[in-house]
Amino acid sequence: MSLPSPFRVLTSYGSSSFPSIFPFSQRDLVPHDNAPAAEFYTYSRLVNHIDDHAIKHLQSFYGAVLPSNAVIEGQQRMIKIAKILDICSSWVSHIPHTTDPWSTMLRNHVVGIGMNAKELAANGILSHWLVHDLDQQPDFRPALKNAVKGEAYPAAQRLVSMTDSAEEPTAEGPFDGVICNVSIDYLSRPLEVMEVVARNLKPGAWAYMAISNRCFPSKVIRPWLNLSTEDRLHLVASYFHFAGTAYNPTDQKGTKIVAAALKKLRETSNDIPVDKGSMAKSQLAGSSHADSSLTPGQLFEDIQAIVLVEEDSPEGWDPLWIVCGRKKD
Repeated sequence: MSLPSPFRVLTSYGSSSFPSIFPFSQRDLVPHDNAPAAEFYTYSRLVNHIDDHAIKHLQSFYGAVLPSNAVIEGQQRMIKIAKILDICSSWVSHIPHTTDPWSTMLRNHVVGIGMNAKELAANGILSHWLVHDLDQQPDFRPALKNAVKGEAYPAAQRLVSMTDSAEEPTAEGPFDGVICNVSIDYLSRPLEVMEVVARNLKPGAWAYMAISNRCFPSKVIRPWLNLSTEDRLHLVASYFHFAGTAYNPTDQKGTKIVAAALKKLRETSNDIPVDKGSMAKSQLAGSSHADSSLTPGQLFEDIQAIVLVEEDSPEGWDPLWIVCGRKKD
């Protein structure tokens, strides 16, 4: 991936960056406030969760890396539609609206999945949106058929009409890219979600998880607040590597044990011991999800942590990172 200045790759993760299995159980990843997420998101929050400087850099990053709609000139003039999925979406996706200020063609056909209807309806770049709780049902694919037409639907309709397709624009995949803006730390079933993300990406397409140091403390997963920046990025990178595989069948209860689990994530020379019988029981009980045909590292490659805004800047700007991975061909 070619990155424009001032963005830089902080860490590139290979298979040797991770232990043999994911270090946490699903129960370890519940939020501090265990009330249903739907209750928390009942009230709309039409506010930005990162500062203007971070927003500017995130928009610039997406403008550089996300594939865009394009007019292809050849024997026959045609439109190439780049379809992007925004999971944990809200009233803004931080994707540039157009490829240039004089263009009336949307930069992307964007579909949003979030938790608050008012927020999603206010997002002017979404052609479709869907209220869907990923913690309750990580597989959002069937629900996309019931997505609501968004403010950008007419523009997406005009875009599709310029192609050879006679069909209406839809909310369903496959997608040319997936984004998640400062919300990956709230997901309590990340390995299932990342598997479904991979299933909805075109081969070779990227998923981008934007991460800041801001959060709603009561709603992030329990280990998050005790992690360093390095550990947070490494944990999210492990979501890509272990996508679709089993959670650890043993709860890592207590701060010291959680720290030990994270140490295992960093120091992979000693793999986490696994009781195969416990693993099978856990899967049968439904407390740990896994596709028996999947192995770690099977769905994503080129997993990276990227710095968009440096930490501890003299200006006091919000730091911002991206953890990303490319779906294997």
